[in-house]
Amino acid sequence: MSQKVFLLSSLPIMAASALAFANPAEAVTFTSGQLDLSNVGIGGNAIYTRNAIDFTAANDAGGNAISNPNDPGLISVTATGDLNSLTGQAEIFDLFNPVEITTGTRFDFSATPLRFIEFAEGTEYFITALTRTGSDTGVQNFDLEGFFLNNGDRTLSTFSFVTGQAPVPISDTTLVSSIAQIDAPGTVNGETSYSGTILVERPDIEIPEPTSVLGVLFVSTLAATGLIKRKQKA
Repeated sequence: MSQKVFLLSSLPIMAASALAFANPAEAVTFTSGQLDLSNVGIGGNAIYTRNAIDFTAANDAGGNAISNPNDPGLISVTATGDLNSLTGQAEIFDLFNPVEITTGTRFDFSATPLRFIEFAEGTEYFITALTRTGSDTGVQNFDLEGFFLNNGDRTLSTFSFVTGQAPVPISDTTLVSSIAQIDAPGTVNGETSYSGTILVERPDIEIPEPTSVLGVLFVSTLAATGLIKRKQKA
């Protein structure tokens, strides 16, 4: 399976969450389809600093995001094919990393994967590693590793996405000590809108040799335009 994910935002997004595994007999594997994510029609943007992002659920009368740290933001989702069950409204989680997300550094969250999105029917997406490249104010590129979790089935994927320009230079924002500090007096942050598309295509599956261990490796690739608490590894 290959996946292409396109996200628009301004900073790395991260948050930790416990995994709940259902009966593997109920597992569903995504093999083809398209999924579009947007905050349009719901309101709210992403408020970011050097190590955190608050996905908000609403804007004020002036169109500025109303911060709500520790509460998820809301996104609308439309999907086709195998992903059709994900259509509707989804939650996107506020994300935080204890240290700055420096460029060229691989941050490993495999010990405690970071929950990114939870869809209405229960599927979640988790991040296990990320590397960011990009200038202080320019387009930001992120190489991500992670998986969809659907009724106990972990559909592995790797992908990258490219953000829009950072409206406030990342180096000018505050290194916060918790997601709750993102709207504290004196904190310097930036704000951006975001959207995304995930394309999933059926893979070419090779028949294993009789003596080999049966299994399927799902590899995903994402190239993007337009939008990241725990452990790090250079």
